[in-house]
Amino acid sequence: MKTIFFTKNYKPHNWDIAHLYEHIVIANLEDTLAKKGFVPDIDFFIFANTFSGHLIKLSFVFYDDNTISVFKESLKNLQPPEDVQITAAIKEVEAEDACRINFEIDALKDALNKLYNNDWQKTSNFKDPQDADHENLDYYKFIPALENFNGLRIKIKLPKTAYGQNDENLAIFTRLSVILADTISRELRKKTYAYCKMSDTLQEKESTTVTAGYLISKTFSKKEVLKLARESITQKKLHPKYKQIKNHIAVWAKNYKHGFDKDKIIELLNSRTLDLLLSSIKIDVSLSKPTQDEIKRWREINSDQSE
Repeated sequence: MKTIFFTKNYKPHNWDIAHLYEHIVIANLEDTLAKKGFVPDIDFFIFANTFSGHLIKLSFVFYDDNTISVFKESLKNLQPPEDVQITAAIKEVEAEDACRINFEIDALKDALNKLYNNDWQKTSNFKDPQDADHENLDYYKFIPALENFNGLRIKIKLPKTAYGQNDENLAIFTRLSVILADTISRELRKKTYAYCKMSDTLQEKESTTVTAGYLISKTFSKKEVLKLARESITQKKLHPKYKQIKNHIAVWAKNYKHGFDKDKIIELLNSRTLDLLLSSIKIDVSLSKPTQDEIKRWREINSDQSE
């Protein structure tokens, strides 16, 4: 696994405009690479942060050098956003900050277009500046709206009966669960604009559980979210990606430091094993009213993870 960093100086633009731009860029790059045959969260990962020091940091994580050449080309050829891309990014930011945003599309589009003219610079050493606070503009204003959102918890649980005493199968699921959680998050973001606030993996006596927490608009029901989560990780949906999934887990296994038999993990990486694990997974969804303390705690978690 390799990581490269790019930065963009967004001076003299407002931090909130740069943060919105960050969301648009990630969605654009992920879609572009997906159209070229690379699977997000399997072949590559993209992370970004917008900081007060007039910098946007873009982190690209990849396994195959072919991916990086396509990424660089895609980053170089990014186009200014269309209205639909801006609106989608705004909905994501609203979920991220539990707010409602009033905006004027023409003025906002003009500001974003100017920001696109600032070049991206590749960097190897990067020290994170501090996060920034919101600063309302005439054409882009934040209104607190926690009452418009629910806290969402999604649990992906694998009973230990699915892998018994086979530590290698457990190791495969441990990595597969990350892929599944990211796949669900991506579908939720695209279809509901839900924003993932935290994720955690827990090894229990009877099962292994991956939990992810989100903020999601109250317009979506538990039944709708559960249906979307289940449909996004069916065998039918994932079978076309099995080759990439197996390559991803094989690379991960070669770098695994916890005493599992790496050769055995790679030997077990076949459709039968992956089908077994997928067919044994249970998904649980819960919605609850989020509190300000919970929002603050999630922000602290995200801040720690970005460092």
